[in-house]
Amino acid sequence: MRTLLHLLGVTSPSDRRGLEGYLAKPVRERSADEVARIVDRMDVHRSAEFAADYGHGIADAAHNALGVALAACRLHTTSP
Repeated sequence: MRTLLHLLGVTSPSDRRGLEGYLAKPVRERSADEVARIVDRMDVHRSAEFAADYGHGIADAAHNALGVALAACRLHTTSP
């Protein structure tokens, strides 16, 4: 989903309208050609790389927050 959100934000107005039209269709009405076009646009705009970087950023933030929380717990449990 992050790849599609990224693509919506960076693609041309014409491609954005095409993507919005595709997403508005029932799944059974979507064509392989439409999917190929969207994948091509994702490649051009590096949407998968953006999504991976975004996910790594979230994971790093969570890891850092956990470290802070664990350190605070240690302080409270080791104090006399």
